Amino acid sequence: MILKLEYVYFFFISSLLTASQETKKKSNQNEELSRKLIKVFGFDETKSFYKKYGNTIAPPYMLDLYNSLTYPATGVTRSKIPYQAKVIRCFNAKHKRNHFQFHLDKIDKEKESVIEAEFHIFKKENSKKCSLHFHKIELVDEGDVKKNISKRTLVSRSISTKGAGFEIFTLGSTVKDWINNPRNNRGLRIIFTDLSGTPLRQDQICVKLIRDSSRRHKHSPILVVFNSEVKSRTGEENSQKSDGPLIWDVAMDKNPNYVSTIQNQTDEGLSEMKSSNSVRRSRRATLLQRGLKAPKKCSRSNLYVDFVEIGWSSWIISPKGYNAFHCSGTCPFPLTQELRPTNHATVQSIVNAMNIKSQIGRPCCVPDKLHSISLLYYDDNDSVVLKTYDDMVAMNCGCH
Repeated sequence: MILKLEYVYFFFISSLLTASQETKKKSNQNEELSRKLIKVFGFDETKSFYKKYGNTIAPPYMLDLYNSLTYPATGVTRSKIPYQAKVIRCFNAKHKRNHFQFHLDKIDKEKESVIEAEFHIFKKENSKKCSLHFHKIELVDEGDVKKNISKRTLVSRSISTKGAGFEIFTLGSTVKDWINNPRNNRGLRIIFTDLSGTPLRQDQICVKLIRDSSRRHKHSPILVVFNSEVKSRTGEENSQKSDGPLIWDVAMDKNPNYVSTIQNQTDEGLSEMKSSNSVRRSRRATLLQRGLKAPKKCSRSNLYVDFVEIGWSSWIISPKGYNAFHCSGTCPFPLTQELRPTNHATVQSIVNAMNIKSQIGRPCCVPDKLHSISLLYYDDNDSVVLKTYDDMVAMNCGCH
């Protein structure tokens, strides 16, 4: 009885150790995968994995924009991005006494170039009777008296005194100046005038704007900046550059789809499939007799990247992960149209089958159609960013 108890105890402890080792191994794999993905997605490599991001409410504009541009669950881009921007950054205002300031230090002009910018401020419904049906709003730079910098109007337009919703003002040239000359970023002030440009007294103003810059207010004033990515000298975009392999090796190690011994045997069988269709059928029959599966033809398989599992859920708003897919399988001679071969692959397959040149291998199974994905996430300052990444999802596979 004692021996049985000792055996049970030993078995229990061994199981716990094994489970602990498996958990540690999986954790190490996730960390390795995360480090590689950090480079692919262009995130700051010093980004804290332990900080709680998202202490603000994501602006409804950014959520609506993401949902309209993508298939939200997958992140696959489906619509044209405004201004053909690659990176859309949303900045909350620092507000004090009708003065709005924006800190734009997260825009690296070596990597991003401003295309356009929009200032969004919410107009509340007004129940007050008003003799004026329209007001004119001016966004002005107050200048700096000490530095002899004069006040100037950045943008102005008329708005209705009725109705509610966000009023949008374009500030592209102003924001470009702020990025290139940070000392010029003195923020902006709102001035109300009548349509002739005469300033209104406080009791004449019939428009109520939400100026609350609290990051937990869904109608807070925001500055939305639409950027392109600056290409490097080699023609590659900075966010797409990587100095090593991507995620595939790690992902395949976590979930192998084949046994190497079987693969070796089927590769040997494939090398003999060159003389005629009857030989190929004979070899396939031999493989089946051995209990081995015939080599799979080129096709697409799942490769899901789970942002929650790799520890990114604290800053990725959407999606929670995406299916990158991967291409695998053989490109046997003769290539059929279902394998989507290129003309080059067809010629290569013929040369390989006839063994004209021994060093010419079979065509490879690779993605032949790729789609972009878009991520909505918080940066280190809790600002919301919508970024598009090209060629991230294999939509089709073919022999090339």
